[in-house]
Parts: sequence; C-alpha cells; structure tokens
Amino acid sequence: MRAAKILTIACLAVASFAISGFAQNVSRESWIQQFTLAFPVYVCKEYRSIYVDKYKSTLFKCEKLLGMTTSACIEVIKADIPDPLHQPDDGKNVGIVIGNCAGELYEKAMQYRSKG
Repeated sequence: MRAAKILTIACLAVASFAISGFAQNVSRESWIQQFTLAFPVYVCKEYRSIYVDKYKSTLFKCEKLLGMTTSACIEVIKADIPDPLHQPDDGKNVGIVIGNCAGELYEKAMQYRSKG
C-alpha cells in the first residue's frame, strides 16, 4: 500500500519532532499527548492528496478522523509503550506502529463512507 509507506515516513518525521532535540527520556504520557496532536495535522497537510483530496474530504475532517483513529490505536497498544520512552529511537518505533494502525483505520473509514 502506497499510503502505508507514506505513513511510515510521516511517523518517522512526527515521532522525531514530537520531542525535539537531543537523545532524552520522555514520559509516555507526554509523548502520547504530543504525538496525538502533531501526527494528524502533519499527515493531513503534508499528504493532502492522499488523505484529503482522494476522498473528497476537507483538511478539518481529515485531522478530526485521523486524530480519532490515532487515539484508538494508542489505546490498543498503550500498555506496551515504554515509560519513559528513550528518544528518538522509542518514539520512532512506537510512532510507526501507531501511524500504520491509524492510517489503515482512516482508509477503511473513508472507503466505507465513500460506499454509503
């Protein structure tokens, strides 16, 4: 899936700037909060043609739905997220898992909406 590859790239970008700077430890809750805010905005804007235009949606709807799918995926794996996360490595690894999950849910929801 082209979208999954793009999400992996986006996750790496967002996870690495979710807590910017040097290698450091960051609490799970702080990382989750920052990733949850940054990821949907970044993906919907940077990959607009795939996540907005393809489904004839809006930037607002993309960010809202991707935010919901991101939160849902975080809840599924939250217990497995290290606390603290050692940045940037843990952030990248966790970000890829969450981003791929959120992107797949987003695409399924948009495909379902398109059929209705």
